[in-house]
Amino acid sequence: MKFKYNRVLVTGGCGFIGSHYIEALLNTFTNVEVINLDLCTYAVSKKNIRLLDSLPNYELIKGSICDDSLVKKTLKNFEPDLVVNFAAESHVDNSINDPSIFLETNVLGTVNLINNLVFSDNKNLKETIFHQISTDEVFGDTDIHSKDLFNEESPMKPSSPYSASKASADHMIKSWHRTFSLNYIITNCGNNFGPRQHFEKLIPTIILNALKQEKVPIYGNGKNIRDWIYVKDHAETLINVQNSGLMNDAFLIGVRNEQSNIKLAKDILNLIYPSKPYEELIQYVDDRLGHDFRYALDNSKLEKKLNKKLSNNFEKEIKDTISWYKNNLNWWE
Repeated sequence: MKFKYNRVLVTGGCGFIGSHYIEALLNTFTNVEVINLDLCTYAVSKKNIRLLDSLPNYELIKGSICDDSLVKKTLKNFEPDLVVNFAAESHVDNSINDPSIFLETNVLGTVNLINNLVFSDNKNLKETIFHQISTDEVFGDTDIHSKDLFNEESPMKPSSPYSASKASADHMIKSWHRTFSLNYIITNCGNNFGPRQHFEKLIPTIILNALKQEKVPIYGNGKNIRDWIYVKDHAETLINVQNSGLMNDAFLIGVRNEQSNIKLAKDILNLIYPSKPYEELIQYVDDRLGHDFRYALDNSKLEKKLNKKLSNNFEKEIKDTISWYKNNLNWWE
């Protein structure tokens, strides 16, 4: 089986989700070449870089999607038929402390990429598909007691500078399609977890603090709800969307695996220390500013288009994730 596209430019591919996508793509298909344009910020492990370097038909170019001359040169030399944009500042707390870098990377960087496609003198680049990896956070939140789900027609109501920057990029892409005929895919996914995720995120924080027997910080009362998807399942779904030929549309990727932060923390602590009371490690801290209450995704449009149920085996996958961190405590050294 061949992949629909032969030359794939991935941006931000050394990061958590991007590296799993590249790994899955190149381990599944032999007809694909990948160039990965990544600035390799604090969120990238050197071991991630080495892991990807071992893959066939792969090249890393270190640099920013905001660097117009580098983007232009890379597109001209490689002529990708698919661009997959993972490059983003993504930690909500950081966006609250300093929003500017989020606007620069997530909005202006995205615009730089799509501008260099639609305004290129190269006819092939004008036909390139641009796949934006976005987030469910662009829709804001719903009440924790509600049965409402986000769908592709839900209004965007971002709550943080991070989600606002991603919503802005989504709007830019859709408007570039209407005005400049950009070919695009947008996928808005729920919260990812799995191996190689930076320790600033919730699940790695819970696991690593628990393994060190340090306090596990939980915002507010811990009742905020997220829809959790295993990163390898997300990567597989992205590949399926691309290989299906879907384009010029947006799709939600969720698996109806809604977990409150406090339940998630308790379950992970009980898996790590089944005989130790979890209360000894949990520490409630001041709530995040503008903290969203609940994310919940209706994935029926995508499942219908793919004619496939999205995978969800949370119990096994969270155990696999805990096991990976136990065996890779030095991944970020």
